[in-house]
Amino acid sequence: MNEYDWTRVLNHLYENNGVFHTNTDTDEPDEQQAKVVQRAYLRDELLEELELEADNKNEVSNVITHLTTTELVEQKSAEGWAELTLTPKGFEVCHDREQTDRGQKINASLMFFTFTLVMVEVIAIIPVNDLARGIVIFALLLVLLFVVVWGDMLDWD
Repeated sequence: MNEYDWTRVLNHLYENNGVFHTNTDTDEPDEQQAKVVQRAYLRDELLEELELEADNKNEVSNVITHLTTTELVEQKSAEGWAELTLTPKGFEVCHDREQTDRGQKINASLMFFTFTLVMVEVIAIIPVNDLARGIVIFALLLVLLFVVVWGDMLDWD
């Protein structure tokens, strides 16, 4: 099982209010067999909607099993539908992951801006005429602007 797959499923649920719902079309009289068919519908819909990297349907089933056994999601089904829902523990894990990602982006931005300020100060110390120093600092600030705007360095989403 690819870690990337289970995190994508978890994030997809989190972004959709904790629910992934699909309609199932089963005429199975046996309740156990109907649950197997509903689980297959759920698996196939996830595979298609998220374009998971799983090589086969078995891996997606393993992702669903992993998430349910770790109590991050619950699988519910009834006649005509099946769904995965995030548990409170699942919401907490998603929220923590989101906060960690946001913190890493902020740290990377602060590191880059600190580096830029250090470079400006180093250039200011170098004994050259004011015009050359001003041109170099201006060029460095333009590079900073380019990286921030076109590099999505400050993407807070």
